Parts: sequence; structure tokens; C-alpha cells
Amino acid sequence: MRRAHLWLAALASLPLVILSITGALLVFGHEIEAALWPAEWQVDGSLEPLPFEELVARFDRQLPGIPIAAIAMEQPKGHAWTFWLGNGQGVANVDPATGAVLKHYQQNDTLYGFVRALHRWLLVPGDARSWARHLVSVTALILIIQIIVGTWMWALPPKRMKRLTIPRRGSTHLIVQRAHSVTALVTGAILALIAFTGISFNWHDTAEAVVSSVTFGPVRKPGDISAQAIAGQRDIDRAVAAALDAVPDAKLKSVNVPKLNTQPVNIRVGTPDALNVTLVRVHPVSGDVFDIHHAAHHNTATAFMQMAYKLHVGDFWGLPVRILWLLLALAPAAYVISGFWLYANRTGLRRRRQPRKP
Repeated sequence: MRRAHLWLAALASLPLVILSITGALLVFGHEIEAALWPAEWQVDGSLEPLPFEELVARFDRQLPGIPIAAIAMEQPKGHAWTFWLGNGQGVANVDPATGAVLKHYQQNDTLYGFVRALHRWLLVPGDARSWARHLVSVTALILIIQIIVGTWMWALPPKRMKRLTIPRRGSTHLIVQRAHSVTALVTGAILALIAFTGISFNWHDTAEAVVSSVTFGPVRKPGDISAQAIAGQRDIDRAVAAALDAVPDAKLKSVNVPKLNTQPVNIRVGTPDALNVTLVRVHPVSGDVFDIHHAAHHNTATAFMQMAYKLHVGDFWGLPVRILWLLLALAPAAYVISGFWLYANRTGLRRRRQPRKP
């Protein structure tokens, strides 16, 4: 079992260390960018945002001909809103109070985008990128297997509870070994959750099948909706007001910008008592609410898959969880380093204890 643990670690060590360090950087990646380039990411949070239709009109005057797919305002007050653009035009940071475009860029051209690309596909370009994604998923799967194997190694020998203490005195080898085992046992379940949710972004159907099997329920998704064509002008502000009325105490997360009057306005809102985002679909002209999709109200499988991203990055319950996720992200790199040190130290001790041949 120990040999399998060692060989798996050797096989995945380099990509695992890369994923560990880049994952830690991404936890506060947006804050780092905002601190380094405040003019491109920060705005005056005391000013009220413009109406959505006015915001879209001002954007169109600055970047004519570029379609807006969605507007995200999940960021804390004082941060620019994110305009996700269509036709491969990338992203724009926009001041919601003035409509000024602060930055127009492709996702991978920023510091955060570079680190995220390294984290997700190891910066591999072109057609080989899909294979790099699979390599990252395999690495995450090996981490889960390592957690299971390591737990089994701790559980098999006797006096397992005694081995849950880290001695203050003793050999360095014993202290490092106990620290390696105890911290891995404490963090193992959450690290497995982070690894599995990361896998779900690439092997989505497989992850859904696993979650459905474990929770004994299917993952339910919103069905397609087409709005009846009504003469009139699109009014995103009316649609947003209708969505907020339909979900009490909701906070706006994102709004898509439909091109046609037959396409609903998809509005995502969050409530203080739920980790899941609620999707409200509204007619773009009349403001009639078509459908409200509460993932948490369906079943466990649906709720889990919808909040997989938040679980992966620690984006819930505020700053304490994000700090914890930062430390957890660094843990796999620490386990790789300490594990190889233990192996090198153990084999070195073994050689020194062997009697020299005359």
C-alpha cells in the first residue's frame, strides 16, 4: 500500500504542485488584479448604477457592433461590472455608474486569466488543450485516490488514535510523518470535494452520473423557453424588477442581454439563506415571469451540481472560508514535498544502518 501511495505521488507530483500553487493564487486572484491595476478594475462604489438599457446604450456607443451576452455584478461594491461579450470578443470591465468601458480584453490576457489557464489546461495551446484538460482531471482523480489510500494506511496498523498526535519532541522524521498524516486526515474530505468539483468542469456528464448515483436522484436542468413575440421594445430593467419581485430578498447576480424579443431575459439572483443561485426567466418586453428555477428546491443532485463552482473556489460564507480554501489549496503541494522528504529520509536512514561490507 505504501509503495502504491509513493508511485501515485511520483506520477502526479509535478502537475499536482502546479494545480496547488495556481489554485491558491486564484482564491484571491481578482483582488490581486484590482490592487495592481485599480483604474481597470475598481470604481466609485458610492454611486448608483445606471439603468440597464442606458448602460447597454453607452457601451454600444463606445464599442459599436460588439454584442453583449451577459452582465455580471457579483463582485463586491467598488468593483467594475463584467460584460461577457459575444462573437469571441472577450470581456469588458464597465463602470456601472457612468457606463465607461475601463478595459476590453480576452480572458487569458490578464494575470488572473493566465493563472487560470495554467490551472485548467497547463497553458497547452491549440488542439492539444483538450488532452491537457484530461491530464488535469486525471491529476485531481489521483489526489482523491491518494486521500483514500493514505486514510487506509493510517487505519490499518494498531494504535491509530495514538498516531493522531504530533509529538513536540522526537526525531524530525517522526514529527514530519505525523504532521503529514494528521493534516492529510483532517483536510482529506474537503480536498476530495474540491478535486471532484474541479473534475466536474471537464468530465461533466461523468460527474453528474456519480452525483446522481450517490444521491439517488437525477440532476434537473431548466427546460428551453421561447417567448411569444410581442410588438414593443426590449426592457431589461422591467424584467429585472419583475425577477426581484418574484424572489423576495434576492440580490442580483447576472443578467443576459437577449438579441430578439422571442428570447427570455435570464436573470440569476441569490438569497441570503441559500448557496445556490436562482434562475428567473422573464419576457423581454412584457416583463412576465415565465419560470423560476430554484436548484435547491429540486433535489440534492441538482443543488450540488449547481453550486459545484462555489464549492471548488470557496466562494461562500465570506472571508473565513476563502482563507481556509487558500490554505487547503496549498496543502497538496505540502503533502508532495513532505512525502518525498519522508521517502528520501527513510531510505537514507536505511542505507546508513546497513553494515558495511569488509
